[in-house]
Amino acid sequence: MQELGGVYEGPDIQDKIIPWMIGGSPNDKFDDILGWGVWKALYSNEVIKKNGVKFHSEREMISEDIIFQLDFLKFTSCAVIVEGSYYHYCLRKGSLSAEYRSDRLEKNAYLYEQELKRLKSMGILEQTKIRADRMLLAASRVNIRMSAASQKFRESLQTIKKYEDNETYSTALEHYPVKHLPFKQRVFACFLKHKMTLLVYLVSLLYVRKSSR
Repeated sequence: MQELGGVYEGPDIQDKIIPWMIGGSPNDKFDDILGWGVWKALYSNEVIKKNGVKFHSEREMISEDIIFQLDFLKFTSCAVIVEGSYYHYCLRKGSLSAEYRSDRLEKNAYLYEQELKRLKSMGILEQTKIRADRMLLAASRVNIRMSAASQKFRESLQTIKKYEDNETYSTALEHYPVKHLPFKQRVFACFLKHKMTLLVYLVSLLYVRKSSR
């Protein structure tokens, strides 16, 4: 994994920090690089107040963190990445981030559109869209796995079909270089892209069962 630690100023904010914040490239091992969470960073209160940067409601954004990050980084001139693990995050069973939710499809699609809107306003949409696409695909993969784990067979198939038929997801997949993804993600994306509903369900269920051992 590439070393990210260091001081980033001026153009490096848009050329490096924001792309890493959005997500991984097709060739990266993981979906994300820096991650979206605001819990692992410190922010300038002066920048926040001066530019009116704020959090959006979770009712509006399924993940308000990345929108806050983009709104904040648009106005900052310096960012520092410190390598190392200094915060331990506990994922509790039954939390919103660990259970299937029927509204995730639409909310993740809306979040994706809001990301693209901000990236376009910064003039960096062309070099970052593919990273946003990967995170959208990751969101579909996670929610479909949760569906396979908690819904009945037919209900889960219906959930998968909704992803296959949704214009936002299908458009993101249409020109995405699936062949460059890590093997497991490549298999899932290929099945989803070609609307192989049953195979999408089976690989998702297989992952769930292996993870629960």
